[in-house]
This record gives sequence, structure tokens and C-alpha cells, in this order.
Amino acid sequence: ARMENENRTRYDYRVVADGFARWKISRNLTYKATFGNYFQLRDYEIFRNSQAKYTGESYGYDLINLRNKFITEHTLNYRWRKKNHTIDALLGATYEYSAYKNTAIEGTQFPTDLIETLNAATVINSDGTYTNKEEIALASFLARVNYAYNGKYLLSVAARYDGSSLFG
Repeated sequence: ARMENENRTRYDYRVVADGFARWKISRNLTYKATFGNYFQLRDYEIFRNSQAKYTGESYGYDLINLRNKFITEHTLNYRWRKKNHTIDALLGATYEYSAYKNTAIEGTQFPTDLIETLNAATVINSDGTYTNKEEIALASFLARVNYAYNGKYLLSVAARYDGSSLFG
């Protein structure tokens, strides 16, 4: 009897977008930018009418999750070649941002089974009601130089620096 007196609904919305742009500044120099975004909104609702439980108490719960993630990368690439010498160099930066938000509300004692939204609940349960929010950012800077002589002898030097909001 409980299942037929309980409604569970889940809404899930997602958007994924990516793109890039490339610009050949000169014969040896190229700029590239990439962008990406992931967005998700999820809403989970539960409503149990007064016939679902032997006490006759109706119950409602709503949980909303929001997630947004953005990343962008920018690089300059330099390529030079003369006779037996080749130099490839890269200079770049990346930035990533993530945001999460969760909200939940729980209520009981609905005056009627016809209104299933929590604004009709007579009692809001503070133990089942909460919000939390988290934001994380990461920035990175990178560089690399490759030198080749006659296609046989190679030298590579690379450096990277990362900064994160999690590091403090």
C-alpha cells in the first residue's frame, strides 16, 4: 500500500558545451584557446500521502543539486626550424572553476493529500533541511621548450606552477 501512496519524481537537466579558437599570428606563432562547461541541475521530490503510513502522517522531501564546472586553456605555440636545428616552445595558462550547491527541505503533516508541494506542509523538519555550497578554483601556468639537432639529439625543458583554492 505504501508504494501506491508515494510519488517520487526526479528531474535531471544537463548542458555540456565545448569550443576552441585558433589564430595563426605569424608563420611561427600560433595562439589557441579552448573553453568547456558542464552544468547539471537535479531535483528529487518525494511525497507520501496520509494513507502511506499507519499514523496517517503525510511526508514530503525535496533535494536540489546544482553543479557547474568551467575550464579554459590558452596557449602560445612557437615553432622555428633552420637547417638541422628545430625549436618548439609552448607557453600557456589554464583555469578551472567548479561550483556545487545542495539544498534539501523536509516537511510533514500536510493538511490535504491534494497539494504535494512543501509549502503546504504544516511542520518543516529542521534535521532534514539544509544547504551547503562549495566552490573550487585551480589556475595553472606552464612552459616547455624542445630543441632538436639533426633529428637525433633532443633537449626538453618544462615548468609548471599550480595554484588552487584548496591549498589555502
